[in-house]
Amino acid sequence: MASTEEDRDKAIALTALLPAVGLLAGFLINAGTSYMKYPGIEIPLIKIHLNLFTAPMIFSMFIFLFALYLLIYHFDGKWHIYEKMQKINKNKLNNNNIKNDEKIKNGNKIENGVQCWVPNKLNKFKQNNKKDIHAESNFSFDWIAVLVCCYTQLVMSMAMLNLLTISPPYQQLAFQWDASQLQFYGGLTGAAVAFQLILWPSAYMIFGLNKLISERQSVMLGLTVLIGGYLLTYSWPFLAETFPYAINSTPYSFLNNKTEIVEKISNCGSESHPGCPSHYDWCGTTTKPNMQLYITSLVLSTGMAIPIIRMNLDILYSKILGNIKQAIF
Repeated sequence: MASTEEDRDKAIALTALLPAVGLLAGFLINAGTSYMKYPGIEIPLIKIHLNLFTAPMIFSMFIFLFALYLLIYHFDGKWHIYEKMQKINKNKLNNNNIKNDEKIKNGNKIENGVQCWVPNKLNKFKQNNKKDIHAESNFSFDWIAVLVCCYTQLVMSMAMLNLLTISPPYQQLAFQWDASQLQFYGGLTGAAVAFQLILWPSAYMIFGLNKLISERQSVMLGLTVLIGGYLLTYSWPFLAETFPYAINSTPYSFLNNKTEIVEKISNCGSESHPGCPSHYDWCGTTTKPNMQLYITSLVLSTGMAIPIIRMNLDILYSKILGNIKQAIF
């Protein structure tokens, strides 16, 4: 990453900020299209219906096409930093009446208060700096620290995977949400989380929070907050409410009755009977948390923990690797 160690937190916060804006827009689109009931609005020319299932995908398709256009026509993927630095250095040298431009191209040091380093001929530069090159070849980093960072990143990825795969069906069964309610409340919850994904990187960029608390302590704090969210949303035995069963649900009716299947599909997103099917025996013995407590804990814990852990973990990983070409993971 082309940044100094002092500005590493701002650079990584910027890379974390931009994807969060996309997440916020995506969740808002999902929440906004949740009221488009099935079958939805028909587009006459292409015979496609816009509803809560198709509208987000169609909007996303246009966004992807626009991104592809920008990449093809307005981004070449080349690194132009050295070219710009050469122009800037040449202008400085001309203003200070420095005549020997050939020395500038070879990367020599210029006196008169101007110092220029443009490694166009890297082989000659290495020959003149054998001691530095020898030290660079013997450079090594702490593999244990790298493995700890990778393991922590693995834990974060597993937490995100659980959030994306388990939470929607859990919420639908526990709180008896139909498809429209699931998309609406899920979109609002995701938008609240995405807002914090923007808030925390912005705070790191503006206020420099890493100066108040170290990266290692920030990662530990984020993991503690994430564990706290899991504890608050757990199905503890002392809770009073259990998972509700769906209305008019009979044993194995959903699997054996084709008429009911057709009715449920036709009513998808409008009128349905959400809840546990009666053959889910575990629903009668599994407790559920309060809906307000569950959503609040989910938003605060994930919205705070994920950006803090990701940013500080990337900063630590970058510092461990040292001053070399690298990318965040």
